[in-house]
Amino acid sequence: MFGLRLLVYGLVGVDYQTGELPALLVYEGGKDAVTYISFCLISRGIWMARAAALREQELERARRELAEARLARLADQVQPHFLFNTLNLISSVMYEDVAGADRLLCQLAELLRQTLAAQQRVEHTLGEELALVQPFLALMQARFGPERLVVRIEADAAARACRLPALLLLAPVENAVKHDVARHRGRVTVSVAATRDGDRLRLRVSNHGDTALPEAPPDPDGGLGLRNLRERLAARYGGAARVDFGPDGAGMSLEVALPCAC
Repeated sequence: MFGLRLLVYGLVGVDYQTGELPALLVYEGGKDAVTYISFCLISRGIWMARAAALREQELERARRELAEARLARLADQVQPHFLFNTLNLISSVMYEDVAGADRLLCQLAELLRQTLAAQQRVEHTLGEELALVQPFLALMQARFGPERLVVRIEADAAARACRLPALLLLAPVENAVKHDVARHRGRVTVSVAATRDGDRLRLRVSNHGDTALPEAPPDPDGGLGLRNLRERLAARYGGAARVDFGPDGAGMSLEVALPCAC
């Protein structure tokens, strides 16, 4: 700064009196120290902001990878749970109707091939999800008979276009059959309904029997399948998804609300 000042004064032809050297060092050094410290603080702030942004990016990437790993783990739980329960249902008729049990096993094998393919996609449309639910319910109708199990699926085109985690509805529907239809003595209607409300997808899985339930549900929280569903929705949507489950007349009802992404 002293050198620049001498140069400027010399160019305009003005005599520059520097004064005593100690006073000059104190005066100029104080101003330069303030300037230097200010630039250091600004540089440090910029560096810290960039470092914080990089840490946030790394943290977000780690969160995303953890969420994807958690979703994959939860999705992997659906397949064995569904398979074991279905095989138990088939085993109950294999000695009474060998041909029927063989037919059910063939249908189950085809359904498993479809679910394995869906599991690789992580998420798909509601229409594709219902394409898996329908053959499963058909399999259960063959197991219990159409006079015991009535199936209703209602979903408009807007709802079918929404995307959701793969195999999300299979466990609730399987629970409705295993835990509720099997406990009713009369005819039971299992309904799957889906509607789109703005940017929200609303799903409802319910069952209603002609007679009251003979006993309380074995698990008020819906068992492993619904706990898995809640964890998957929490990992995928956080607090943006809601799950309600409880008695509904002579049956049980599950309602799910989640963001609709097309």
